[in-house]
Amino acid sequence: METTFQELLSADNTVRQRAETAIQDQFTANPSQLAQALIAGLTASIEVATLCCVLLKKYFLDFRAQASLSDTDLEQLKAAIEGSLDFENQPLVLLKRKGDVLSKIYSKLNKKDVFVQYLVTLCGSESVKCRQFAMYVFEILSEMHLTSDELTAHKEDFMSIFERAL
Repeated sequence: METTFQELLSADNTVRQRAETAIQDQFTANPSQLAQALIAGLTASIEVATLCCVLLKKYFLDFRAQASLSDTDLEQLKAAIEGSLDFENQPLVLLKRKGDVLSKIYSKLNKKDVFVQYLVTLCGSESVKCRQFAMYVFEILSEMHLTSDELTAHKEDFMSIFERAL
């Protein structure tokens, strides 16, 4: 499937359309196999990994997604993405895409509190990129997934993330 993902990035419209059709056919025939291919793509080149994050959201995590993942599948996906985070070598743009996916997963699992604590922990890192990641993901989480009551409940965590990220 990595070749198909590469073809999606092609400037040639015919090649790209063929790849889009192949991915849609794979999704229709065997969504779990596509999910596994997308997870495997998270460790490919930066461009392919970024694309895989977008496709994971589109096919499996978006509220308009045609397939739904079980909590077990979501936990496995969460572990795979967290395991693929490399703050030393990956660019911030890829880390942000992975953060977008993680925020959706934690939200679907109703573990937003756990995720906020994970982000607070990341803000304690010496790595600037790690702190930037945590700040960005907290922003996405607060804008898209946390209710006003949850935001109020996490006010101290937000302040801690903000102070540490600076």
